[in-house]
Amino acid sequence: MPQRSKNKAKRQRKRESDMQARLEELENRICDSTNAEFINKALNEKEILKQQLFLFYEEKANGLMLRSKTRWTGLKI
Repeated sequence: MPQRSKNKAKRQRKRESDMQARLEELENRICDSTNAEFINKALNEKEILKQQLFLFYEEKANGLMLRSKTRWTGLKI
């Protein structure tokens, strides 16, 4: 695997773990807070983050399907 691919994979893993950590942090802060305004902002941010994480996983799954299909058909990309 070329160095560029390794760096890209490393960045993607870090991005995924950062998003998951932020999501967990938001959930904890929402549970601990009594400030309604903060809770609304945090819930909005949480929803946006969940959508971003969903898109990230969707992109990851599409890549897996493409690689699987190329192996099955024997094509080289």
